[in-house]
Amino acid sequence: MAAIITDDFRKNNIDRFFNDVFTAQGSGGKNYYVGIGKTDPYEADTEGDLESVTAFDPPVPTGSVIEKDDVKKNLMTLIKVGTTDVKRLVPQIKFQIGRKFKVYNPSDPTCFDAANDGDFLPCYALYTGTDNVQRVYVCLGNNNGGVTSEVIPPMIAGTLFPYTAVQNSTDNYIWAYAFTFNRVDANKFSDSRTFIDLPRNEDVDTILSGITNGRSRAAQGTAGLLYGFHIHPTRNGKSYPGVHPTTLNATIVGKHIDGDTISANNTCTVTTGTNGEIARVNWTLTQAQALGYGRTNTTNSAGSAVTGLTETGSGGIKEASLVITDSSLTVGGIATGQGDFDAAGFEKAEIDCLIAPQNGFGHSPQLDMPSYYAGISADFKGGVGNEATGDNAGENEYVEEALVDVQIREVSLLVDTNNTMATKYSSGDHAEDDSPWSETDYTAEQALNCLQYFQCLNDSTAQANAAAANAIPGAYVEQDIGSGVKARAWLDQVSRLETSDPADADPNDTGSQQGGFRIYFHQNSARQINQFPFSSSGSLTFRNPNGTQIGSSALAYTVIKGGEYVQGEGDVLFVDTRKPITRNTQQTEEVRLILQF
Repeated sequence: MAAIITDDFRKNNIDRFFNDVFTAQGSGGKNYYVGIGKTDPYEADTEGDLESVTAFDPPVPTGSVIEKDDVKKNLMTLIKVGTTDVKRLVPQIKFQIGRKFKVYNPSDPTCFDAANDGDFLPCYALYTGTDNVQRVYVCLGNNNGGVTSEVIPPMIAGTLFPYTAVQNSTDNYIWAYAFTFNRVDANKFSDSRTFIDLPRNEDVDTILSGITNGRSRAAQGTAGLLYGFHIHPTRNGKSYPGVHPTTLNATIVGKHIDGDTISANNTCTVTTGTNGEIARVNWTLTQAQALGYGRTNTTNSAGSAVTGLTETGSGGIKEASLVITDSSLTVGGIATGQGDFDAAGFEKAEIDCLIAPQNGFGHSPQLDMPSYYAGISADFKGGVGNEATGDNAGENEYVEEALVDVQIREVSLLVDTNNTMATKYSSGDHAEDDSPWSETDYTAEQALNCLQYFQCLNDSTAQANAAAANAIPGAYVEQDIGSGVKARAWLDQVSRLETSDPADADPNDTGSQQGGFRIYFHQNSARQINQFPFSSSGSLTFRNPNGTQIGSSALAYTVIKGGEYVQGEGDVLFVDTRKPITRNTQQTEEVRLILQF
C-alpha cells in the first residue's frame, strides 16, 4: 500500500511538541532538555584520521538503540527547554527582481519548496518596505510563470493595513501580506540567515509592529479570496475547438463562506494553447475582489468570537469550480464543463480554484506557512555549577570545575517521556540537587548536572595522579573487582573540595566540611571501556589511553554519587556529533537546533 506523510501530519507532530513545551508537566506537558556531553575521544574516522587531525570527520549518527543509550551515558549537562527557547521557523526566502516565484497553492505542498532546477523560488518572500519593516508576503499570481520586474508594492492604507493584497501593473504579480518578521524582537534566531521565525497565532493581535486586531483585519482583508486558478500540467485538456490560441468563456460556480450560492461577478475567460489545451485562466485581482472576500465571523487570539466584521461584495468564497461554458463547446445544449464534448481526441482540463484561507492570510501564520521547522535554543554558560567549593561538600552539589576545562563532542535533545529524568528525593544519596546553587544564570530545575563521581578523601599523592590523568584525553579509571574482572570508566574531570576537615569520612555529614576531591566519570559501549559496575566504595587506578598506569598508588573513594539526572532516563530525539569543543568559565556554548518534523 502506497502512503505519504502529509503536511498536516507533520504539522500535527510539531504542534504536539510546542504544546508539550508550553504546557506544564503536571497538566500533561513534557519537559525537553538540550544536552552536551561525550568527553571521551572518537576513534579514527573512515579515512583513518584521528580527531587531532584537521581532516577528521566525526561519525555520522545512525539512530541505533545502542547509540541512543550511549548518548544518555555520555551526558555532562542538560538545560531545560523553556517557552522562550523555541520558535516555529520557515526557510528565509528573500524577494528578488528578475526571479520567478511559485504561486501559493493550497493543494500543492511543494509550492513552499524551490524547484529542483532552481527556476522557481518558493511561493513567499521576505521584503523590507519603504517603512523599513520586514514583512513576509505570499505570491498569489505570477503572470503565468513570468519573472518579477517590480518590487512588492505597499499594501493599501486604511483600517485593513497591511492585511490586504495588491497586484503590480507591469509584471502582474499578486502579493498578499502573511506576517511581520520582528527581527528587533529579542529572540535567539533573529540573526539566522537561513530561517525566520513565525509569530504564534496567539500573538497576531498584539506584537507585530504595533498592529492591533490583526486577526480581524485578516478576516476582512483576504478571507476566502479566489485569487487564481491552477491548471494541472499533465491534465490540461486537449483539442478544445477553435483556431488556437483562442479565448473561451467560463463561469465560476460554488458557494460563499456564508453558504449563499455564487451568483454575481463570476464570469471570466480562458485561453487555449496551440494544441487546443487550456493554457491560462484570465483573472485579475480586481475580478477576484469583485467576486467577494472577507467574512463577518471569526475568533480573536483568545479564541473568542469577533463581532462587527465586514465583508466585500458577497463575502469570501468557501468552495468553487471553474466551468468552461462557451457556446462553441456544447453538444445538444450540454456545456463541456457539465458533460462530455464528443469531438475527436477531446479531453477536459483539470482546473483547481485557488482560494485564500477561510480566515484570511495572516490570521493563523502557523497554519498558512509550512511551519514544520522548530528552532530550539539552549545556552550553556560558564561552569553551569556552583562557584563555591567549600560548603555542602557531602551533598549532591556539583562544583564549577566539574564542567569546565573538558571537551564535549555531542549535542542532543531529550524528552522526559515518563517524568523520571530528574531526581526528586528529599534526602540521602539521591537528594535533589536543585543545581546550580549559587550560579545565577540558571533557576532551580533549569540545569541538570549528569555525571557520576567518586567521592574521595584528601590525598595529595592520589590527587596528583588524578590531576595528571585528567590532562590526557582518553585516560580512564580502573577497579579490580576480582576473578580477573576489571571495571573501567572514562575519566571526565577532577575537582578539589575544601580540605579543612580531611579526616571526616562521612559523605552525608553536612555538619562539617569533608574536603577531599571528586573524580567525575562515565561508562559507555566504547571498546576501551566496559559497563561493569564499580563497588560502592573501594580504590581506583588511573591509566593512559594505551593502558599504562599513571602513578604507583591507588586512589581510595568512599561513595559513588551522581547529579540531578537519573542515569539512563529519557528518550533521545536528536543527536549531533561535533569535533571536540573545550569549555571554560569565560565562554558560553550557544546551541541552536533546527528540527524538521
